[in-house]
Amino acid sequence: MARVSSKGKCEFCQTEFSKAGMTKHLTSCPSRFKAGVTPTDKPSKLLHLVVTSKDSPLYWLHLEIRADTSLVTLDEYLRAIWVECCGHLSAFTIGDESYISSVDPDYDTGDEDMWDVKLENVVAVGQSFDYEYDFGSTTELKLKVVGEREGILPLSSPIQLLARNNAPEFACEVCGEPATSICSQCIWEDDGSGFVCEEHEEDHECEEDMLLPVVNSPRMGVCAYCG
Repeated sequence: MARVSSKGKCEFCQTEFSKAGMTKHLTSCPSRFKAGVTPTDKPSKLLHLVVTSKDSPLYWLHLEIRADTSLVTLDEYLRAIWVECCGHLSAFTIGDESYISSVDPDYDTGDEDMWDVKLENVVAVGQSFDYEYDFGSTTELKLKVVGEREGILPLSSPIQLLARNNAPEFACEVCGEPATSICSQCIWEDDGSGFVCEEHEEDHECEEDMLLPVVNSPRMGVCAYCG
């Protein structure tokens, strides 16, 4: 099977690289280490994370995050940029431990709450860990710590987007033009159909409320995700 890959743009210099090429580029991109901080800012330990969809290598993110950031803050970021649709539960699995977004005291799952868990206490450079959103129609992500440095993030944010994949293009099954919608029913069928352009949305055989927008996310077409 041919290896599937995609390119994305560096948020700082707008140059395109593959996911692996971006890792190398970001260590020396001159535009990355310019303005955005002030002399009064204090450096802290920062972790470089690569986030990839387990279902499709087309979708990936490069993030830099303060090491003292809690798992719940990373969870909120991943929800906002990639997966949030209906307030589902989520969880990180790091080694043999699972950290869930909400623990019901009346129902012991055996998992720890992610609220008070800091990244620096559970991960290290070279380590991979998993993330799940929605335990029904699950979107699964893989995260890897690929680097560490002392530095300052701009805008006093605990997380900064370094790069992400370019939006994949999908063709309308009727005319071949760029698709704008995907059928959340057809996408699960073996033929992989279900992409339609705006002109042919009304002609699609499934009900109109089964159509969801084509978006740059591994959760596209799932549940009620609209990007």
